[in-house]
Amino acid sequence: MENVKGLAGGLYNRLAFRYAIYDDLRFISHQDTLRLFRRAFARADLPLRHSEGFNPHPKLSIVLPRPVGVASDVEMLIADLRDEHTPDDALTRLTATVPAGLRFDSAVGLRAGERMRLSWAEYDVNVATERKPQIAEKVDAFMARDRFEIRRPSKKRGVKTLDLRGFIASIEWNLATPESAQLRWRQEVSIDGTARIGEVLEAFGLSPRDDLHRVTRRAVDYHT
Repeated sequence: MENVKGLAGGLYNRLAFRYAIYDDLRFISHQDTLRLFRRAFARADLPLRHSEGFNPHPKLSIVLPRPVGVASDVEMLIADLRDEHTPDDALTRLTATVPAGLRFDSAVGLRAGERMRLSWAEYDVNVATERKPQIAEKVDAFMARDRFEIRRPSKKRGVKTLDLRGFIASIEWNLATPESAQLRWRQEVSIDGTARIGEVLEAFGLSPRDDLHRVTRRAVDYHT
């Protein structure tokens, strides 16, 4: 992602922050994460803009919401500020306000109305060595298929059918420790959505309930 030209003196009203979330903090929900950030901006004296209308809300958004329990090295937060700030100044202020388990890594300015887009995300999950042969067999069978249809509950449609295989671009194994192996996969993300992590784990022979907290989001293709 490139820096973009902002206001005079490198000042911006709209900023994109990269951050990591890990340890126990990965278990907080999306809404609780946003509440954490709203309090952090207030403590950092970085007043947020609000929407108009009868129920105004802060203009603060996470580009790719993270499932509860999943850690991440590459989250992105977009904030619209009432005042103009340099990215470095805002980053320094926020860094001093967040709890353990959350780390801000960088900030860049965005033009007014500019949106951040994405096309893929990469995840890994640690698998105990003794489980690897069974999981590897499931993964190989999944990747060999042209389609892997699943049924997902939908509020509007009741249940909709999705081709999970069409979302998964690549898979590889790496040695994590002598006791575990690391399964890494890349999945496509578009305006039409993406695969849910629990759905992917289940297709790989893993448990959404027992293995989700072992997943880390490692890379995301953010671009404007």
